Amino acid sequence: MKREIKVNKGKIDDSVYLKTGVPGFDKLMGNGIPKGHTVLVSGGAGSGKTIFCLQTAFYQASRGKKCLYISFEENESRLLSHMRKFGWDCDKYIKEGTLKLIKSSSIDLAKRIEDMVNQMSKSKFLKNGDILDLKKIIIPQGFDPDLIIMDSLSSISSAFNNSTFSYRLYVEQLFDLFSKMNATSIFTTETEQSLSKYSRSGIEEFLADSVIVLYYVRNGSVKERASEILKVRGERHEEKIVAMQITESGIVAYPEQEVFGNIKTD
Repeated sequence: MKREIKVNKGKIDDSVYLKTGVPGFDKLMGNGIPKGHTVLVSGGAGSGKTIFCLQTAFYQASRGKKCLYISFEENESRLLSHMRKFGWDCDKYIKEGTLKLIKSSSIDLAKRIEDMVNQMSKSKFLKNGDILDLKKIIIPQGFDPDLIIMDSLSSISSAFNNSTFSYRLYVEQLFDLFSKMNATSIFTTETEQSLSKYSRSGIEEFLADSVIVLYYVRNGSVKERASEILKVRGERHEEKIVAMQITESGIVAYPEQEVFGNIKTD
């Protein structure tokens, strides 16, 4: 029997904090993700990053928040299929206009960013204060999202043809743009199955306000899922790695069940 994602009707100040709607996980977050924060969800292949983000988008859309999900790896029909598999009525919120799913090309985006950088470099020396016009090539016209999810930064990074400068400038200004829009943003990044590395370049975890790590690693003869809140800038949160499962109704975290106790993560 599938367990539904419960929409909390209690007093939650969602004008200040964002809840993920992942059972057990929000308990680790304390008050929740502060509005306007940039959040990095890091993990290896199969760790549940996309499901975690889709679940958060669905929960927030069910609370009337406008959610934009941009995927660089899966098209809209595949994302819808994932959500329906867990019994989430995503079609309702797409029709109501609180949930928008988009498939974008990381290669096309990287090319447009590099063209912008090259054009600015021709006219003058590129300074930190120079602004790339990112909003018009990322946010659909007429849609003013409260939550923006980009899945994944790893796809974009690999499309920049080893142009580290362009990618770093893009990430820095993208985080700044979403913050100025007063939108909470979540970015996924894929890493090797490691308990110490959280992004490919290192700049993502440094710039992000919050970092969430999802694990899917071998522990003895079995593979275990777990989650950890590495940081939430300016907020208190639980500092432990806890068990996590992908169930028939989505991700569930178990805040009282600590794992990897014999593995150092720092």
